[in-house]
Amino acid sequence: MVLFASCSHNLKKSELNSNYDVEVVESVGMAPIVDSNISAAKKSSLDDALKNALHLVVGVYVSGDTLVSKSVLIDDEITSKSEGYIEKYEVLKEYTEDNFYKTKIKAYVRKEDITNKIKTIENPVEKIGSPSVYISINDNGKAPGFANNELVSNFKKDTFRVMKDSDSADIIVDGRTDIKFNTSEGLGGFISYSCSISGRIYTKENEMIGAFSGSNGGIGLNDNDAQNNAGINCARKVYSEIKNSIIDFYNEKRVVKFDITNLDSVNDLNELIKYFRNIPLIRTAVVKNYSNSSASIEILLHKGKASDISDIISKNKKINILKIGDYSITAAYHNQ
Repeated sequence: MVLFASCSHNLKKSELNSNYDVEVVESVGMAPIVDSNISAAKKSSLDDALKNALHLVVGVYVSGDTLVSKSVLIDDEITSKSEGYIEKYEVLKEYTEDNFYKTKIKAYVRKEDITNKIKTIENPVEKIGSPSVYISINDNGKAPGFANNELVSNFKKDTFRVMKDSDSADIIVDGRTDIKFNTSEGLGGFISYSCSISGRIYTKENEMIGAFSGSNGGIGLNDNDAQNNAGINCARKVYSEIKNSIIDFYNEKRVVKFDITNLDSVNDLNELIKYFRNIPLIRTAVVKNYSNSSASIEILLHKGKASDISDIISKNKKINILKIGDYSITAAYHNQ
């Protein structure tokens, strides 16, 4: 169980290095009292409170998709190592309740250390919400083959969601290869084939994202192996181009910058992020900057512009929208 309590002020300069900020959060940890061992329960309760403090800060600065897909890694790399990210803490209250020992603390969490670690965990594809992709690369105008499979493998490794049909995908990668015999002379019994690949990248609404093309070769002990290797090498040649086109498209066309003031604490910011991530039109929301009661949040949409979510957000009594642009919203927060 995770219990959090709000605090009135949450951002301070680090006492160890004035160039860095710490998030000040309050959290409650708990542990069962086993065999009347109060000492063990007290220690476990404090450890739980420290871990919960980190959970609160991590939940603000990492995208929802990453929290889900890499929860074990985040737990291992961050929240299980509280001594590495918490500059200091104060025990505010200790008490027993229903055979549990509970500890309430105020923790000073190093913001820069958390955000820098998150950057190593969350890749660029996860930052845009891991879009779903349908891939159809026909070999020599026939059914998809080794080039298609190579692209599928690469997309999955980079945390794209690869779909079996185009209707359920956000992005369609459509193309073909042209694979031809090259030579068998001077190759010591091997055969060489050349491959060219080309295609288009577009959304399911038929909005063009980009195009790709490239060429490569492959060798094998027989024609089949050589053709397959040529197709694989061709796919590898263009994969980065395709991937970067999709990332650039989402970064430029689907991100709304949301600037908000009057936040009382990191708890307010955490609730705001949770609220955004529960709006169907929003794929995810990530904090880019937070200081002096103001935050800058990047909201990744499934589709549309800022105006498509502003009506929904304006119904939240805690959010007063001040200005709306095509891909920007300025607002003030009212904690009630």
